[in-house]
Amino acid sequence: MSLNNSQQAIIDNRRRQVAILRLRGLTQREIVSTLAGQGIINIKTKKPWSLGIINRDLSALEAEWRAEAGRAMDEHKAQQLAELNEVRRSAWSNKDLTTVLKVIKQESDILGTNAPLRQEVTGAEGQPIEIREVVVELPNE
Repeated sequence: MSLNNSQQAIIDNRRRQVAILRLRGLTQREIVSTLAGQGIINIKTKKPWSLGIINRDLSALEAEWRAEAGRAMDEHKAQQLAELNEVRRSAWSNKDLTTVLKVIKQESDILGTNAPLRQEVTGAEGQPIEIREVVVELPNE
């Protein structure tokens, strides 16, 4: 279903208000009530927006927020990697191998290219884990 500009404008305006109210901690029912109190209602029915509409708005907003967070994280990583590349270039030109190695370590941390670390589970103070069998007898009925 294709929406015309005015329909899309109504949805966009409602979603902006829904986002503000959700970020303030309101429940879906409270959002419906608050929007109605602000005069933000369904212009076709002259009634408050339904819980289903608000639920769909929140689903769309949450998907948008997740996508934006992913983009922001990618952009932040790209910026960090660009800065590290500049530091590495400078370190190489100054024959500062300690800094070069630090940059390589930071890059591998950002990109997750380090080999997995070996982890072991032990008991207290590195001792073997003590396993005890506990038998519980139930009363006969």
